[in-house]
Amino acid sequence: MQVLIAFVIMGLIGVLALVLVAAAALVRLWPLLIVVLVVVGVVRWWERRGRSGAAPCPVAPPRPSAAARPAPPPWPPMPRSDGWVMVPLWIPHGRGQPQPVIDAEVINVEEHRG
Repeated sequence: MQVLIAFVIMGLIGVLALVLVAAAALVRLWPLLIVVLVVVGVVRWWERRGRSGAAPCPVAPPRPSAAARPAPPPWPPMPRSDGWVMVPLWIPHGRGQPQPVIDAEVINVEEHRG
């Protein structure tokens, strides 16, 4: 239990150290951050001012939407021409006989005949 408490406390000390490092970097870079925010604000203001005096942008007519694909019928499911096919099987077994194992990796026509 003491080891767990030590790990938790060391983790908290590590997190505190990272927060202090980030705060110190932010305090050191604060003037640069303010300059960047002012420049971004001035550029946005300049773009908005330039657009307000210009002619309005022409509105493009709406494009017709693509025709919707017809949905396949819900039942029976459409057969696929490729890939695996899952087939439900019922294999009856008598008492005292082992349950047969069906595994896709061992069923192979070329290797297992019989």
